[in-house]
Amino acid sequence: DGAKSSQHLSGLAADLTWDGFRVGSESYANFISLARRIGFRGIGMYNSFIHVDVGPERVWDKRG
Repeated sequence: DGAKSSQHLSGLAADLTWDGFRVGSESYANFISLARRIGFRGIGMYNSFIHVDVGPERVWDKRG
């Protein structure tokens, strides 16, 4: 269950993964850097995906 005010519901957030996704890999780090450069302000790191959004600037790490 997501938050009722989730930015996903407004199309302002996405959870992303890709072929070869691996926490700590070079592509993982490069993606986070690129996401910040193109304007994503919320970056959430998880074991199986990365969350990006255009809300307030913040970073969280839920990797296990």
